[in-house]
Amino acid sequence: MFRRATGVTPGGVNSPVRAWRAVGGSPRFVARGLGPHLWDVEGRRYLDFIASWGPLICGHARPAVVSAVVTAAERGLGFGAPTEAEVELAEIIVAALPGADRVRLVSSGTEAVMTALRLARAHTGRARIVKFAGCYHGHSDGMLVQAGSGGLTFGVPDSAGVPDAVAALTAIARFNDLDSVARILEGGGGDAAAIIVEPVVGNMGTVLPEPGFLQGLRELADRHGALLVFDEVITGFRLAWGGAQSRFGVIPDLTCLGKVVGGGLPLAAVAGRRDVMERLAPGGPVYQAGTLSGNPLAVAAGLATLRLLADSGAYERLEQLGSAAEDRLRRGLSALRRPVCLNRVGSMFTLFLGVESVRDLHTALAADTAAYGRFFQGMLEQGMYLPRRSSRPPSCRLRTPVRTWCRWPTGRLRAWRWRCSGLPSPGPTGAEGAPRGRAAGCGGLEPGRAKRGRAIRRERRWWAAGPEIAVGTVRPGGRARVRVHGHRGRRRVARILGG
Repeated sequence: MFRRATGVTPGGVNSPVRAWRAVGGSPRFVARGLGPHLWDVEGRRYLDFIASWGPLICGHARPAVVSAVVTAAERGLGFGAPTEAEVELAEIIVAALPGADRVRLVSSGTEAVMTALRLARAHTGRARIVKFAGCYHGHSDGMLVQAGSGGLTFGVPDSAGVPDAVAALTAIARFNDLDSVARILEGGGGDAAAIIVEPVVGNMGTVLPEPGFLQGLRELADRHGALLVFDEVITGFRLAWGGAQSRFGVIPDLTCLGKVVGGGLPLAAVAGRRDVMERLAPGGPVYQAGTLSGNPLAVAAGLATLRLLADSGAYERLEQLGSAAEDRLRRGLSALRRPVCLNRVGSMFTLFLGVESVRDLHTALAADTAAYGRFFQGMLEQGMYLPRRSSRPPSCRLRTPVRTWCRWPTGRLRAWRWRCSGLPSPGPTGAEGAPRGRAAGCGGLEPGRAKRGRAIRRERRWWAAGPEIAVGTVRPGGRARVRVHGHRGRRRVARILGG
């Protein structure tokens, strides 16, 4: 299927992250979803930790949401005119978010950010935007920028097709580093229109704001006359009913929403202070328009989802799922004797392998991405559909005990630690009474010693075998053979034989 897709679609996908370049292999093509599960076109079932990258907080094909969309479709797919449902959705958003007096519905998070930044520039009469390395705000030209050779002052394009002149209007700071923001604001001659930030970063994995960071951004923005923009496309209506701004108690001037507010259909929004939002056309001079803005099907899905979240104690359930998963995973991680970082807030969490803490892009890039790729593939074989970075529990109504879906990660991580650390094998002796060996690294075989990972992968048993794999000797130039010969508890035991 992937080969067929590459014949008609650039890269075989319609969004780059779906191509699995970061974790290897070919992407699975999904046929359907129900509750917390997905089925691919070959009929394999997975427990879904992506949730369509965030929108499906209530699970796939939730009957209340599907019914609302069907009812709306029967009335008409679109009108190009205002509807009562749009007003109702906007009223819910205004009541929920502390920083929302007015709301404009759009079709994507990228469009919401574009609108928010245009509003900030019009309101302040300034051009420069301050963003943070590792934070993603859609694919508009000004946001596809990375830190340049000039340090934290100027940005350079992070994509072909972005003019240098556009990139130069964006300054890059370090997340969780208020001094870097202050240097930009003080050195720019008062030309900053806005500071835009993901209050909890999702793009580089879950990275939490350190105590005082968001409040410090609020104070710096006020001091220098810039607007504070929260990109809550991921965190809005996920971390709390009032989003990250209510959870952390910091109120932005503008908020970008998406994902959950559309219930799985294309819908996003920009919300904020009345005096800023009233600058939007037709009442003000800032132009924004969209044929499908406030599409009745997307609005129906969003309304149904938000009603479920408001009435069902969903956030308490999500917090319980996230907390229970964190507790069980930390108990398993403590035995690894390898650096591993687990970041979690609410129902967002990420495992970073090979590092002890992650607080910004620099520390996130130090993680062992190759190891995570192997972990990802092993979990996939066990029926766990993980993202390349930040994870979400499969559904706010998930009934499966947390221990059921936490058992597999700790086993796979033990295998990772055991392959790469040089620790003695806990398995039985190898062929012909050969003693237990030591893993010399993560590469292929060397004369006199079989390395565990490569040999087991030959039989596609590596993840199933876990850490209970014996190591035997191999003649120089020989080939290893692997035979699964039993179980120890719930883990397979394999023997490596000289070839």
